[in-house]
Parts: sequence; C-alpha cells; structure tokens
Amino acid sequence: MRKRIEIILNIWLWMVLVGMAWGGGNSFYILVTPEYNYDNNSIKFHVYANYRDSTMPVVRGSGKFEIFYEDSRQTGIKGKLFFNRQTGRWETGAVDVSTLPHGEYYNIVSITDEHGDKAGKRLYFFIIRKDKLKIKKEGN
Repeated sequence: MRKRIEIILNIWLWMVLVGMAWGGGNSFYILVTPEYNYDNNSIKFHVYANYRDSTMPVVRGSGKFEIFYEDSRQTGIKGKLFFNRQTGRWETGAVDVSTLPHGEYYNIVSITDEHGDKAGKRLYFFIIRKDKLKIKKEGN
C-alpha cells in the first residue's frame, strides 16, 4: 500500500506542475518538463526549444536555469543546460535538491540562440518529503 501511495504522489507531483512563459516576441518558444528521481533528492529539467512556425530545434547557443523558493528568495541552486543531440532537447544533469525542504518552488530557464534571441520559462514545482506527509492507514 505504501509503495502505491508513493507512486501516486510522484504521478501527482508531475501532473500539478505549471509552466508560465515570459519574455514574449521571440523567434522561438520553449517548453520545460521536469524529471524527479524516486526520493525527490534530485531533479532534471528537459527543455524543448523550437523556432516559431517550424519543427526546427534551437541547437546552438546557451542555456541556464535557477531555482527559487515560492516567495522569490534564491535557493542558490543554478546551472547551465546543454543540448543533447540524441534527444533533441536542452537538458540539465541531475540537480541536487536534497537540501531543499518540503515545499513549493519555481525554476526559471532561459535559452539564448546563436543570434542572441532569448526565450524563457518559469516552471512551478513541489518537493514532497515523506516525513512531512500524514498518511492514514486504511481501516483506522
């Protein structure tokens, strides 16, 4: 039963994520998706960046990310994205979030292409720590 609850929580975590675009008028757009590990101690961000009116991905340029607390305080967690030619997306390695407490956060991701055009996205996400959950046992 416990394993089932943990799987449901991880699925719920993924489903409640909301992305908000910022910096309009760019020549390309981006979509950000997260990938949690089993215990929520690390997270990866996958960024799809395509030119407008095209399926052509943005493959040259630079990318960066930074994670903030929900009240906009900096967590100190930030880094670069790299373009993975095999998957056709910009990615982070595993980002260590084990020091962050149970709560809501957001990540700002930005991609700058080789021409200097920039697009960004804000992605809200939750980190759920098992010790903070109050799970009732069935029949009690």
